[in-house]
Amino acid sequence: MTALRQQDAYASVTETTPAAPQMASGLDQQWAAVSEAGAAVAALAEIDHRVADSDLASGTEIFAVLDPDTKAMAETGVGDLAMILQPGLRALLALAAEGGNAAAPARVLWAEFCAARRAILSLGSQ
Repeated sequence: MTALRQQDAYASVTETTPAAPQMASGLDQQWAAVSEAGAAVAALAEIDHRVADSDLASGTEIFAVLDPDTKAMAETGVGDLAMILQPGLRALLALAAEGGNAAAPARVLWAEFCAARRAILSLGSQ
């Protein structure tokens, strides 16, 4: 990515996203927060995250019908995902702010985010 495109991605992310996902109350709010943070990571990774937007709705629908034990697993998974994203997104934003290219490390974090998101959503099929 050119330096200008990287700066545009950084500006877009910092204007629309907090420095890291906050631990929101409620599973749906936490899911929305980690999804927003994931979109920020995708922007820094130069990846189209629009596919993830449909996962936000499906997560909310899935969580609504989970039994209490499975919902507890989902809450743990979403909380763990937030804890992974917090330092990772902070580091990516710091790198981009200093003019560094955050695309490669952002792609690694994006892959981790996608794997965790798939695992959490798969709880609905159990």
